[in-house]
Amino acid sequence: MAKKQINLIEEALTTQEESKLPPPRENEERDETDDQIDLTFIGEKIRTIKDALRYAKVDLNIWEVERCKINSWPTTMKLKRPRGDQPTQVMNWQVTVRLRRKAPKPIQEAIRGLLDEWPKGVIVKSARKSKGTREHVAVLGLHDAHFGKLCWGEESGHNYDTKLAAQAYSDCVADLLEKTRSFPLETIHLPVGSDFFQVDNWMNTTASGTAVEHDGRFQKVFTVGVKAISSAVEMCLAHSQTVNLMWVPGNHDLATSWYLMQVIAERFRDHASVTFDSGPKRRKCLVYGVNMIWVLHGEKEKFNDLPLIMATELRPLWSKHPCCEIHMGHKHKSKEMKFISSDEFGGIRVRTLPSISGTDRWHYDQGYIKNRRVSEVYLYNKTDGYAGHLSTGINLLEQ
Repeated sequence: MAKKQINLIEEALTTQEESKLPPPRENEERDETDDQIDLTFIGEKIRTIKDALRYAKVDLNIWEVERCKINSWPTTMKLKRPRGDQPTQVMNWQVTVRLRRKAPKPIQEAIRGLLDEWPKGVIVKSARKSKGTREHVAVLGLHDAHFGKLCWGEESGHNYDTKLAAQAYSDCVADLLEKTRSFPLETIHLPVGSDFFQVDNWMNTTASGTAVEHDGRFQKVFTVGVKAISSAVEMCLAHSQTVNLMWVPGNHDLATSWYLMQVIAERFRDHASVTFDSGPKRRKCLVYGVNMIWVLHGEKEKFNDLPLIMATELRPLWSKHPCCEIHMGHKHKSKEMKFISSDEFGGIRVRTLPSISGTDRWHYDQGYIKNRRVSEVYLYNKTDGYAGHLSTGINLLEQ
């Protein structure tokens, strides 16, 4: 795209003021589908992308400019004058714009409904600062919840659907936080994503296009998931002074989990104690006192390579923090024996975290049936480093 056109797009995205243009006398074509709009204007008045977007009343909260093109050419026409018609040369302009939804229509409708439903302003209070002098940070290990996954107990040994996922997620958060009451928590880190959703779109496929078994009611699953994270944040605020949400891209929900983060950010935008890291990096770094914790999904990196990747990518931080750990999901289990739950490589501990999601037909057919459905919370002291971890799981009698 030409530099001039890029500048025009940037100019259009900086303002949505009402247009003061007179009604143009031009030809307008508009071709619209659920996720795309093609606009074409030919005439004298509309000459820029900004003019076109204003005249078409495009909501830039919903749509973004994908591409544009502007042409102009001279035309001779007769203009009426007191002394008779006179030939005058004028410029004709053609402005073409293609718009694409920032998020799929079902998600935008679900987001709009959620934001209308929630009350405005600050709705929860943060926990009071502890009188203890030894502060701690907690990192919740809630990877791979797979909201929307369908499992039939008669077929795979577990029942699991959207309702059961929401209940399990809420119960695990509540139980983990209750178990941390003896620790004065300064901050709770809550990863969002890392296959929180089973699918990435209303076609029931993952981010890479793989079809998987799914609830099928995409808007409902997204809505239930957003409410589950919102409830988790409120519970965390009752136990900690601050809560930090970090987007951890997964291989199932790369886009959908990012949309979820935007809704939660809007939900708590007036709450100074809730912070967000929605940056594009797949691996998120947390620093607290002597601790450095790297959180990622883990479907791309090789387990044995992670310490070297961390030491290389975060060289300045790694050399200054004696307690370095890596938390990854994707495998749905804690590693044992030669693939144990934590290996230390030169002072870097790598942990593979379990999952609370049920076993579906595909995993059952492949023989992946021994995983305990567990979630964990890891605690770190500002000066002493790793302070231990606690776990909670789905009742073994119900598995």
